[in-house]
Amino acid sequence: MNSDIEDDEFLNDRYNVISHYRSKANMGVFFEKPVDIRPNPSEEDYERGYIERYFVQKKNSKYNLIHEVSGSQYQSLKMNPFYLCVSLFWELTGVQDKEKENLNEFTSVSDINEDEIEIAEKVIPGLGSKLKNKLEFYKKV
Repeated sequence: MNSDIEDDEFLNDRYNVISHYRSKANMGVFFEKPVDIRPNPSEEDYERGYIERYFVQKKNSKYNLIHEVSGSQYQSLKMNPFYLCVSLFWELTGVQDKEKENLNEFTSVSDINEDEIEIAEKVIPGLGSKLKNKLEFYKKV
């Protein structure tokens, strides 16, 4: 019972509470700034047919810039409560345009990428305005 009283007194002192949580948190994550990258798909990525792309945006305004970041920075910023983070799979190969190919049973690369953007926009609205070219990095194999 005595330790409960001591804990309550400790938690009522704002300085103790802040310093207690600061000592346990990785404060570096709060000061990390996104570094924009442009993916460079490898031959292995083209053989697989897709790459994973990572995007972040500060939460405090929908008008903040959307950044495309590396996978490692994405993992780091996911720990920061001030950022929205989303990843998506980006098709690199396949049917370019189902109307041109006259193949209705296949979904085109641009359709697949458009679907991925729609899902990702539930987390970061406006991502589609950054990813206008749905055939970016496309390569006919």
